[in-house]
Amino acid sequence: MSAESLLPHQEQDAAGQITARSEEVALQGLASAVSRSESKVQNEVEPYGIFTNPYERMEYIHLTDDLITTLDGSDELGDGQPYDAVVYLDSSARPVDWMVRGLWSFAARKDEQGNPVPRPEILFANMDARRMGPSASADDTESLAQTYPSLAAMSGASDKKVLIVDEIAVSGDTISQAVDRFRKAFPDLAVNGYAWMDERNKKDFDNVRWYERGSDRYRAVLDPTEIDDGTRAKLEDKGINPYSKSKWLAVPNPEQGDVKKLRGEIQRMVQEVQNGKMPYWPSTKRSDEDYDRQVAAQNDGLSPREFGVFRTWFKQHYAPNSILGQIRKDADGPLSEREVRRNLSTRELQEPRPVLNERTKRFADKFGLLTNR
Repeated sequence: MSAESLLPHQEQDAAGQITARSEEVALQGLASAVSRSESKVQNEVEPYGIFTNPYERMEYIHLTDDLITTLDGSDELGDGQPYDAVVYLDSSARPVDWMVRGLWSFAARKDEQGNPVPRPEILFANMDARRMGPSASADDTESLAQTYPSLAAMSGASDKKVLIVDEIAVSGDTISQAVDRFRKAFPDLAVNGYAWMDERNKKDFDNVRWYERGSDRYRAVLDPTEIDDGTRAKLEDKGINPYSKSKWLAVPNPEQGDVKKLRGEIQRMVQEVQNGKMPYWPSTKRSDEDYDRQVAAQNDGLSPREFGVFRTWFKQHYAPNSILGQIRKDADGPLSEREVRRNLSTRELQEPRPVLNERTKRFADKFGLLTNR
């Protein structure tokens, strides 16, 4: 597996483009880190410290496969055309990009030669509904056009598409306001919004593991105003401008401590699903034929029905631990015990657990899921 496919770090210059020099340096360091990591995993498997729940890990890959299926144009409900650019909303959507990059060669649609179709251009925008306000100003429109010249260049062509991606939608305000601004700045482009995890459909809890309420410990970028003197000096030493010329860009958080741990665990999940060390739940946005083929090819030949039984069993045994572990002490919080237990009572988690046949038992045991269950 190439280092490029394993989540290369990106920086952006003041024009909002990926800086080639920092990309190359990061890839060199990542290749070395991957080699050391693979060697260590072969001899000693350390437990996950962030993505601790195995069902949740499978679901995160599934959500990323959903996004890839949208980006590469293979979504059965889409128009069949891939996106030309994707804009991830900093800071919290950047880890989604890491997963998409790592899984692209594995999950993306293949061309006639069997190669994955090209990824869309990758950009970032530091946008948050709390800072932006409900409506775009003339300054917003002008500054966005200046910050993203590659999108301005696309405007001269026909049928160019841009996807704005946030890691989660709770109210949906951030995504809708970001889409509104990009549409006004680039009126000739088809701009759509996308939530990697969507609380509005009431199927997902707010279980984005790379941030904690009130804490920046896993935050992938920092706003320029938040950078302390020591961090600023370190960034300048690396040739990174700590103060963006645009209000739409943030600066990378130095890969130390928890941020580095987050990247490492995402990299490990990517490797495990590619190497058959994690169950692979393909996107249900794929065609039925493609879904069935992927299920069998990546899950020891299980039929779609067998995999569905396994997935329900997996969820019922492991998902409650993840969800109930999020219950907060404040009874009025969004994850209060009352709300969580009410939600569980209306979901398949309370349905009779399915019985695994011998094939699905062997499949579950392959990942150590039958232990103490």
